[in-house]
Amino acid sequence: MKVLPWILNQFSGIRAKLIGIFVLIKVVPLILLAFLAWKAMEQLGTTVAGRATTMADQMITTINTMGDTVIEDATRALDDRSREGIERITTDTARAIASFLYDRDQDIRQAAQIEPVATAYHAFLSSRGRGLFKHGRWRLAADGKHWESSEPQGADPALAADPKKALKDNVRDFSARPPEYLGHMEVHPLFVEMTFVGNDGREQVKVSGGKSIRALCATCSWITTMLRSPRPL
Repeated sequence: MKVLPWILNQFSGIRAKLIGIFVLIKVVPLILLAFLAWKAMEQLGTTVAGRATTMADQMITTINTMGDTVIEDATRALDDRSREGIERITTDTARAIASFLYDRDQDIRQAAQIEPVATAYHAFLSSRGRGLFKHGRWRLAADGKHWESSEPQGADPALAADPKKALKDNVRDFSARPPEYLGHMEVHPLFVEMTFVGNDGREQVKVSGGKSIRALCATCSWITTMLRSPRPL
């Protein structure tokens, strides 16, 4: 019981009061500030972690959305390119066929101006030909799973451009391909035969295109005979 009065006696002086005032003015605010700073840092850490998680989720969602958009756009672009390529091929094919038929119309108009003699008709037929490409014979491979050419054919790879000789500006991704090989070309006549029919309906001049069209000529002659046969009334 004597210790407590001694302690009170020690703090009853001016020095004790100054120390108490110093503690109240300096130490206690520092402790409060440290506590508030610790709470603020804890709250800041929680907020930053939450916002970082939200930002990461939003970024993942944005990346997935962007990826889906890019894939969709790329797919649409490839589909459009394929469709345009098919349309271009079909259009070019149709134009080539139309051009071929228009050229034949011009040949027919020119043939109408030729003098109806065999030599002129032979010259006309011999000068009207078109090349057809043949690829030779094929045989079954030794493994029996695919076909292969009996004779070596195709473009010579040595005829392709040498990438080492390309210009410096074209060295990157330089692509060289050999000349296109379509096969062995053979010239075939465009017209089977040429016939001049007089005003009396009889054939006066008839010229055939060659041995390769005998069957077709026979068919044409048979059709002509049938058309000229008298029909029953």
